[in-house]
Amino acid sequence: MAEHIPEDMMVKILQRLPIKSLIRFTCVSKRWRFIILSDHQFAKSQFQITSEQTRTRLLLSTASQSEYESLDMESFSVTKLTCPFKQPDDVVRILSSCNGLRLRYFGFGHLSATDDYKVIAKIEKKQQAEIFSSRANTWKTIQVPSDVEPFSEGFLFNEALHWISIKNFPNYSIDVVAFDLAKEEFRKIPLPTTLKNAAALSSFRGCLCVFDYAYNTAGSIYLWVMREYNMADAWTKLFNIKIPIPPENAVHILRPILVTETSTFLRLDMMINAAIESKLVRSVHHQEEKLETYMVSSGGLRIRDMIIFKESLLWLY
Repeated sequence: MAEHIPEDMMVKILQRLPIKSLIRFTCVSKRWRFIILSDHQFAKSQFQITSEQTRTRLLLSTASQSEYESLDMESFSVTKLTCPFKQPDDVVRILSSCNGLRLRYFGFGHLSATDDYKVIAKIEKKQQAEIFSSRANTWKTIQVPSDVEPFSEGFLFNEALHWISIKNFPNYSIDVVAFDLAKEEFRKIPLPTTLKNAAALSSFRGCLCVFDYAYNTAGSIYLWVMREYNMADAWTKLFNIKIPIPPENAVHILRPILVTETSTFLRLDMMINAAIESKLVRSVHHQEEKLETYMVSSGGLRIRDMIIFKESLLWLY
């Protein structure tokens, strides 16, 4: 039947299908296999059309580095994955995700106007960073301002990477540091003066948001939302999430991961019988003092990395 359908119409139909179905359909013909797996324009269009319907997934890796787990955030089904490029004795960290792609650098984002993927990696012990452009296929070194201390993975929002920057000397201060992928420039976004313990960035209702909580303690996590991007006076405290957990000395890490209309997902690492156990928990309706546990690290292994991503057919080219 496919032989009687014009190819342009057939492509438009395929672009609206989920990844799982498309992978199955690569067996239909060599032409379909080429379109689905090798046509970059098809991959871009399919991701743009289905992005809103594509389920959000959580990718987890453990300290063993032998395999990964992909968790569907709606059905909570788990898929086991194997790292395709790990070499013996290598340590592979999964830190960033953009358009379904995952990389092990401190920042990874996409510029839609130029279809350019950019990677940024901070150079250790130097106020410099290296930037890779997929279109130019080159690395270059830029200077990082002395008052900027980005660390961990960058959160991609509004075609800029964002980090929580903490300065301890001479005065303790917390800022959001943004790196504009188009201009390749750093800038600081001041946080509310009443926010004292910023530790995680996310997005909520199309706005940049930051979680405020006392590190490693039970109690409350506050969600601040920037109603208008890059406006310091646009921060609004939206809601307070109650986190009833055991005594402080049992908690190793408490970190918000994802906030939705009805829930907040958090990573909770606890000391159990002299070993650290990692959990993925959900705070229901944000204000209920109730936690639901959806995943516990298998075999007592501590979860090393957790990132949010969506499946896609895209690749770097």
